[in-house]
Amino acid sequence: MAVVVFSGPVQTMTLRVVDLGSGQSPRVVVEMRQPPDAMGGTGWAQMDPIPRATLEALLIASHVISP
Repeated sequence: MAVVVFSGPVQTMTLRVVDLGSGQSPRVVVEMRQPPDAMGGTGWAQMDPIPRATLEALLIASHVISP
């Protein structure tokens, strides 16, 4: 079962960190919110690879490290 570890604004995007659970590869992924579709639904797409600046901003936003 997937669990959202962090979700919030990072730089100019909304990102979330998701733990997909044991047995999954990769287990932890970073997803970026996509614009709404014609029906108003919002999807998420995996970021791969994660740019260094985005990763650093994500770590600061999630209070893993301090600026």
